[in-house]
Amino acid sequence: MDTATIDTSTVKDDLTMDSDRAAKSIIEKSTAKASAIAAIPIPLLDMAGVAYVQMSMVEKLAENYNVTTEDNSNLVVSSIVTGMVSKLCSELVGSIMSYTNMEKLLSEALIKASIAGFMTTITGEIFQNHFKSGQSIEDVNIETYISYIKTQFASDRVNINNISNSLIDKALNEFGLEA
Repeated sequence: MDTATIDTSTVKDDLTMDSDRAAKSIIEKSTAKASAIAAIPIPLLDMAGVAYVQMSMVEKLAENYNVTTEDNSNLVVSSIVTGMVSKLCSELVGSIMSYTNMEKLLSEALIKASIAGFMTTITGEIFQNHFKSGQSIEDVNIETYISYIKTQFASDRVNINNISNSLIDKALNEFGLEA
């Protein structure tokens, strides 16, 4: 009698790939939502909206990797801090651009949307990696963010050229032009 053997490593790899694809989709959709909300010109509403989208994203990522989310206090703090950092970065970039006359090319809303999207993507990737390795929400702290950002800069994924290309692509898309 023939018995079929199942290669458990292949099944596990397939499940991991499915979880990773689902996580990427969750992050992409959340990034789009956060970017759109950040462009709203109503103070604090934009920040609260982005924080809500990020919290929802992290909860979906946790569910995707079967991580329980009982105590969300770290998540709330993380989302608020990320929102504040996004706001500060937007103000800084806006100030720099006003001195270089770039604000005529790129609107304030586009800058806010780009930075909120960037921060949401970073948050999503941090939590994805965290949950994928079996850790919980409670294990995420500021060192987790700093370590991740250092790794990204070291890998050359985050550099001025990539960021400026992304900004230009978004600006062209906003005006209905293709990059």
